[in-house]
Amino acid sequence: KELSFDKKIDLEAAIYLIDLSLFKLKELRQWEKNPDIVSSLGDSIFPLFAREFAPFEKRLKSIISRIEKFPKVIEEVKTRIKDPVRLWVEMAIESCETLPTFLDEILRVAKEKKVNKKIVLKLEKANEKAKKSIENYKNYLKKLLKKSKDEFAIGEEKFRKLIELRKLEMTPEEILSFGEKQLEELKNKLKILAEEIKPGASVEEAIKLVEQNHPKDFQEILKCYRESIKISKEFVKEMDFATIPKKENLIVMETPVYMRHFIPFAAYFQPAKFEKNQIGIYIVTPPYTENLGKYNYADINNTSVHEGYPGHHLQLTCANQNKSLIRLLLNPTELVEGWAHYCEEEMKNLGFDNSPEGWFVLTKDMIWRAARIIVDVKLSTGKMSYDEAVKFLMDNVGMEEVRAKAEVNRYTLSPSYQLSYLIGKHLIKKLKEEIMQKMGNKFSNKFFHDTMLYSGNLPIYLMRKVFEEKILDKK
Repeated sequence: KELSFDKKIDLEAAIYLIDLSLFKLKELRQWEKNPDIVSSLGDSIFPLFAREFAPFEKRLKSIISRIEKFPKVIEEVKTRIKDPVRLWVEMAIESCETLPTFLDEILRVAKEKKVNKKIVLKLEKANEKAKKSIENYKNYLKKLLKKSKDEFAIGEEKFRKLIELRKLEMTPEEILSFGEKQLEELKNKLKILAEEIKPGASVEEAIKLVEQNHPKDFQEILKCYRESIKISKEFVKEMDFATIPKKENLIVMETPVYMRHFIPFAAYFQPAKFEKNQIGIYIVTPPYTENLGKYNYADINNTSVHEGYPGHHLQLTCANQNKSLIRLLLNPTELVEGWAHYCEEEMKNLGFDNSPEGWFVLTKDMIWRAARIIVDVKLSTGKMSYDEAVKFLMDNVGMEEVRAKAEVNRYTLSPSYQLSYLIGKHLIKKLKEEIMQKMGNKFSNKFFHDTMLYSGNLPIYLMRKVFEEKILDKK
C-alpha cells in the first residue's frame, strides 16, 4: 500500500517475469534439449563488434576476452544436454560450421584497421583455440544426433499454461480462431488490392509486378534500406507521431553468416541500456538465390518501418529511457512485436508509402503474420509436423522452401512468440480504442504512442493500468 504507482507496476512486472521464467526453466526445460551454445557465443561478441560505443581497439580487447572463454563454456554446456532434440542438434551443427567465418571477419577488420600487433596476435591465438573447440563440439554433436529425439513440441497442456502466464487475454482456441479468420479475410483483401495494381490481375501476377521493382544487387539493397530508414524517421518527426529520444542512431548492416540459418529476412538488436549514444543494429540477410524480388522497394519501406522508425528501434530505445530496471528485464513479445506490426499499418494510414504497392505488401505481410499464428499454435501443440508447417508457409505465404525452413526452425525454438505479431497488434489497437473512448476529444495519437513507448517493456495488461493512471492524472 505504501508503494508509488510506478513501483506497484514494477512489482507486478517482477512477479509476471518470475512466474514465466520459472515455468520455462522448470517445465519447458529447453536448456537440457537445445545444445546450440555456439550461436549464443556469436551473439556475445556481435554487439561489441558492430556498435561503435568505444574505440575499436578497446572493444576488440573485450571481444578477445570473451573468445578466450569459448572453450570453457562449450565444455560446460555438454553437462546440461540430457534430452536433445534432433532438429536443434542439426541447427547447432550448422552454427559450428558458420561461426568461424565471423571470427575470421573480426581478425580481417583488426588487421585492416592496423590494430596493435600484440593485440592482433592475441586475437589470432584466441580464434584458433575457439575454432578447435568449436570443431570438437561439432563432432560431439554429430554423435549426439544418434540419441536425439524428433519431438520438439511442448504439447497442448504446457502451451495453454504458457499462454495463461503471458496474460494475453485470449485462450489458445481463441488465438487460433482469430488467426484462421484473419488469414481468410486478408487473402480476400489481397485479391482486391491486386486489381488496384493492375485491373484484372491475379494475386500471383500482382506479386510479380511488385517484386520486379527492386534494387540491382545486394549492396544497392542495403543502400535502399539505409535511405528508407532515414525517410521514415523524418516522417515520424513531421507527423508528430512520437517523441524521438536524443543521441540515438540505427546502423544497417548485412546479417553475419552464423545467423542466417535462423534469420531469413531481417532482425534488430537494441541499444544497451546505459550507453550514452543509443545505437541499434538492423541486420538484413542476403538472398538465398539470385531472386531479388523479396527486396522490392515496397517491401524495403515496410520492413524499415517495422525494424526501425517507429518500430523496434524507436520502441526499444524509448523503453531504455524508463528508469525501471525490472521493466528492462521484460520482453513481452505482444508489446515488442505487436508495436512494430501496429506501426506498419499506422504509418500507411498517415500517408507513408501508401501506394497500392505499399498496401499490397503490407497486406501480404499480414497474411504471413496470420499464418504464423496458425503454425505457432499447431506446431507447439503437436498438431502440425515440421514438414506440414514448411508446406503451410509455402502454400499460404508464397515462401521459398529454404526461407520457410529457416522460419519454422525459429518457430520450434520459441513457442507462442510468432503468434505475438498479429495478436499483439490486435491487443494494441483494442487498447487504443478503449483509451480513445475514455478520453474523447482529449485523446491524441502522440499521447497514446509516447505512453506506449516511454512506459518501458510492459505486457499489455499492465500497459492498460499505466494508461488508466495517466488518464486520472490528466483529469
